[in-house]
Amino acid sequence: MSIRERIALETGRKVITITLDAEGDDLLVLNSFVDSRLQLFKDTDDIKWYSNKVDFFVVMPQDNWEAAELAVELKKRFGI
Repeated sequence: MSIRERIALETGRKVITITLDAEGDDLLVLNSFVDSRLQLFKDTDDIKWYSNKVDFFVVMPQDNWEAAELAVELKKRFGI
């Protein structure tokens, strides 16, 4: 499975959820990949915060971003 097939984004009214579909070492690698991309968005103040478990992320965009707009940008960065 490619990264494209292993990452699912869902847009809520205020937050974005990212679900990872992998197991074992693949899951850890995928989690690290998503975490590093989200950190770039945090460093540029595009997201307020994000939290994660091993296979799940919750992302809160800054007030100047709609969740749907940020989801489009995230999909571009993740290549999905």
